[in-house]
Amino acid sequence: MKTCIAPADFNCLETSCFECRYEVEEKEESKNVNPPYLSLVPEFMKDKEITKPKFHGHPDFYKILDELKELHSKKNQDYAGNDPLSNLKETEDMGIPAWKGVAIRLSDKYSRLKTFVKKEQYEVKDESVEDVFRDMAVYAILGLILYRESKKDDIPF
Repeated sequence: MKTCIAPADFNCLETSCFECRYEVEEKEESKNVNPPYLSLVPEFMKDKEITKPKFHGHPDFYKILDELKELHSKKNQDYAGNDPLSNLKETEDMGIPAWKGVAIRLSDKYSRLKTFVKKEQYEVKDESVEDVFRDMAVYAILGLILYRESKKDDIPF
């Protein structure tokens, strides 16, 4: 595995870094062809030739994953204390497993989205369709984390 070339202040995570996502080589001066996803490449990598994506699929998918990480981090600062999922675990005080509480939140978001699909507008403009999709994606990931955590408790030792 190559050593990451990201600057120390890039806040790079191995699973999301462009160095980890793409194989790179020094750019040859004679080549002047840029891939369509060059706009997603951080500035410190613009002098590299991106030769082969390690992941396949739409490049915006990976850009959106980065946006979701940022959204989760910012919202988590408003909700969580020492446990980053403490706000979601509040349902356990009412006898509802946290992952099921997240499923309920997802159904609320889905209901809001379904209403938008039918009317193509929201009466209350405090949340956009993109906000709903992003929130649903983050809730789905958090629900998966909580579900997996709940299954760890079921493993006999």
